[in-house]
Amino acid sequence: MFEKSSGNSWKKKLKSRKTAFVAIFLFFFLLLCFYPGSNLFTWIAAKVEISRQESQIRRLQQEIMRMDSTITKLTGNKDSLEQFARENFHFTVPGEDVYLIDEN
Repeated sequence: MFEKSSGNSWKKKLKSRKTAFVAIFLFFFLLLCFYPGSNLFTWIAAKVEISRQESQIRRLQQEIMRMDSTITKLTGNKDSLEQFARENFHFTVPGEDVYLIDEN
């Protein structure tokens, strides 16, 4: 009979340790989630913002490369510069008629 009670006592100690471990874990998890300034939600929001800015950087780098190629093309050839000015700024040669068609 003494052995059963000591075995039962051991199970109670183990159960109380598990409960204490769960309580401590839960406390630190809640602290991690809700502590002001450096919590889980702030980290997630920062990760989303970093991803958004990295995609914007990639998009802007592609645009810079496109503009660099346009600049190289325009500075290398007078005819391409003239065509660019006509298409984008509606430049004309004196005496030339230009018709603009609105696509809307």
